[in-house]
Amino acid sequence: PPMAEAMADSAPSGDDESERRADLERRRAAVMRSAEALATGREVGALYAYEAKAPVTVPDRSAALIPIVNRNLPGEDIFLFRSSSAGTVPYRAILLRNGKDSSLELGLITLYVDGTFAGEGFLGRIDKGATTFIPYAREATMKVTVSNRSEMTEARLVRVVNGHIQVEAKRVHTRTLKIESNRDKASKVYVKVNRRGGTELQDPPKDLVKADTELYVPIDVPPHAKGETKLVEVEPIRHSETVLTGLVLDAFRLYLKGTSIDEAVAGPIRELLAINEELGELARGRNTLMEQRNLLEREAKRIRSNLDSLPLDKVANRLRKTLVDQLDANATKAALVAKSLVENEVQQAALREKQVVLIKGISLK
Repeated sequence: PPMAEAMADSAPSGDDESERRADLERRRAAVMRSAEALATGREVGALYAYEAKAPVTVPDRSAALIPIVNRNLPGEDIFLFRSSSAGTVPYRAILLRNGKDSSLELGLITLYVDGTFAGEGFLGRIDKGATTFIPYAREATMKVTVSNRSEMTEARLVRVVNGHIQVEAKRVHTRTLKIESNRDKASKVYVKVNRRGGTELQDPPKDLVKADTELYVPIDVPPHAKGETKLVEVEPIRHSETVLTGLVLDAFRLYLKGTSIDEAVAGPIRELLAINEELGELARGRNTLMEQRNLLEREAKRIRSNLDSLPLDKVANRLRKTLVDQLDANATKAALVAKSLVENEVQQAALREKQVVLIKGISLK
């Protein structure tokens, strides 16, 4: 089977380091000699054909594994989260980069790390120059958390016809991946995530691995610490509205900052923005009035409760009169608040109707 090796970067210095490296090279050489390839290969169209160098005998009712590829390939011993879901457990894995000489067909693979047997895995077909991950052991010293955020940016006014407003913008999806490690050594971790369709990567992390619709995001994690990286995907969209959403307002403001604006369009837009500010003030005023109404209702309930609890005698008459006066004053205030609420709603309705007329009067193609 093909072989992959990975060597740790950190090691002692001086004579100990030289001796360690020499020992490592001896073990690697021994591994390569012990698995001498017994076949040669060549590409035949879209396939790869192997020819045995010598006859191979397989006893009856048995099977044999025959080494067919034995060459050095660049790789790393890393940690792999196959899913970004919380609670998933990572694997120790080999990140293997195939050269440009030939493809590798699927089959079993024997893994050696620093010249020592680490396990076996299964290798899918790897094209020339492709990168793959080969998990070989579970790891329980790390956990992953992922948070998602989406926002609209760069809104641009495209056209306004018959009250329909078309806006081009970018929806920016940001995934923040965090790895918490309990290992004593620094770790290189990859997290597999699904790429969003119709998006472009913005400032992708260094060493990001792409595989069709899947992305393997690299994260460097210090010993007993947390590592973090962000994956940003930008999605261009065209949005159509008949009302003033936040996106439309942003597009209107950006249009007014342009150098080639049409004053016949800019005038109504300025008025629309001014009306929107006024509606905002009215909405805040309505919220204040609603709070006052709720407070008065709670106060009225408290006063009625106190009245109900008074005894029917002359001693309580004076207190009863005081509570009745308080209830009347409360009702007067509540009536004024209710009147203000109605006036506020009428004003907002009139302004919204004015907005509709202004939008229908704008023509931008």
